[in-house]
Amino acid sequence: MQAGVDLQVARNLFVNADVKKIWMRTSAAAGGTDLGSLKIDPWVIGLGAGMKF
Repeated sequence: MQAGVDLQVARNLFVNADVKKIWMRTSAAAGGTDLGSLKIDPWVIGLGAGMKF
Protein backbone atom coordinates (compact mmCIF):
# COMPACT_ATOMS: atom_id res chain seq x y z
CA MET A 1 0.00 0.00 0.00
CA GLN A 2 1.37 3.45 -0.86
CA ALA A 3 0.27 7.09 -0.78
CA GLY A 4 2.23 10.21 -1.65
CA VAL A 5 2.16 13.79 -2.85
CA ASP A 6 4.32 16.09 -5.01
CA LEU A 7 4.25 19.81 -4.21
CA GLN A 8 5.62 22.45 -6.55
CA VAL A 9 7.52 25.09 -4.53
CA ALA A 10 9.04 27.05 -7.46
CA ARG A 11 8.76 27.06 -11.24
CA ASN A 12 11.17 24.13 -11.63
CA LEU A 13 11.49 22.81 -8.05
CA PHE A 14 9.25 20.38 -6.22
CA VAL A 15 9.26 18.33 -3.03
CA ASN A 16 7.57 15.01 -2.48
CA ALA A 17 6.58 12.81 0.41
CA ASP A 18 5.22 9.31 0.55
CA VAL A 19 4.40 6.58 3.00
CA LYS A 20 4.33 2.85 2.29
CA LYS A 21 3.15 -0.15 4.29
CA ILE A 22 4.86 -3.44 3.42
CA TRP A 23 3.80 -6.90 4.59
CA MET A 24 6.48 -9.60 4.37
CA ARG A 25 6.38 -13.19 5.59
CA THR A 26 8.80 -16.04 5.03
CA SER A 27 9.69 -19.40 6.52
CA ALA A 28 12.73 -21.65 6.31
CA ALA A 29 13.37 -25.36 6.38
CA ALA A 30 16.49 -27.48 6.00
CA GLY A 31 16.51 -31.21 5.38
CA GLY A 32 12.78 -31.37 6.10
CA THR A 33 13.19 -29.68 9.49
CA ASP A 34 11.27 -26.45 10.05
CA LEU A 35 13.67 -23.70 11.13
CA GLY A 36 10.99 -21.10 11.83
CA SER A 37 9.30 -18.14 10.25
CA LEU A 38 9.83 -14.40 10.05
CA LYS A 39 7.27 -11.60 9.90
CA ILE A 40 8.37 -8.08 8.95
CA ASP A 41 5.73 -5.34 8.52
CA PRO A 42 7.55 -1.98 8.21
CA TRP A 43 6.19 1.48 7.51
CA VAL A 44 8.52 3.24 5.04
CA ILE A 45 8.45 7.05 4.91
CA GLY A 46 10.15 8.98 2.12
CA LEU A 47 10.93 12.65 1.52
CA GLY A 48 12.55 14.04 -1.61
CA ALA A 49 13.27 17.08 -3.72
CA GLY A 50 13.51 17.37 -7.49
CA MET A 51 14.04 19.75 -10.35
CA LYS A 52 12.28 19.88 -13.72
CA PHE A 53 14.45 20.75 -16.72
